[in-house]
Amino acid sequence: MVSPEKREEVIAYLKKGKMNPIIKIADVGKYVAADKAGIDGYEPNPNLATDPDSFDFSKFHPFSEMMAYIEAVAAKYSSFVSIASLGKSLEGRDMKYLKIGYPSKSKKNALFIDAGMTAREWIGPATALYTINQVCLYRMTAREWIGPATALYTINQFVTNSSYTDLLKAIDIYIAPSINPDGYEYSRSKDRM
Repeated sequence: MVSPEKREEVIAYLKKGKMNPIIKIADVGKYVAADKAGIDGYEPNPNLATDPDSFDFSKFHPFSEMMAYIEAVAAKYSSFVSIASLGKSLEGRDMKYLKIGYPSKSKKNALFIDAGMTAREWIGPATALYTINQVCLYRMTAREWIGPATALYTINQFVTNSSYTDLLKAIDIYIAPSINPDGYEYSRSKDRM
């Protein structure tokens, strides 16, 4: 990516090196502005605290809504979902995670999924939240567990499909949707790039 002021200079330099540059996107700023407008025009979901089914997975939500969503999931599926905290961020945000799995008297294996380490990569937290949704909606039998390559798809099915019950009795799944909430919120409110 090159600023408009340097475009001709860079093109001349590349041509001098016998390269034929192609401009794929003439104005990246236009796309950044559209992205920012989507954030600025974001409408909060007032039903989220009590109805996890109202969560819109087609949007990137603020950290507070992510936490409201996982709290609502924990309340709705309390027989096999519990909520805990990794601690507080530097700016005091509570970094919560879900434990998904039926209680057991014996020791169980665990799968831990953390997301949102890098502030600007918003798809990680969104994927973790979608995974939580699917894990809580579907359940599967242990014999259907194929392996790590299918983990995200499988988690997506855990919560709503009763066939996941056996798996959730055999393992616990821990999902932390955002372990860098301060950076995530900074990238939403101050500097996307």
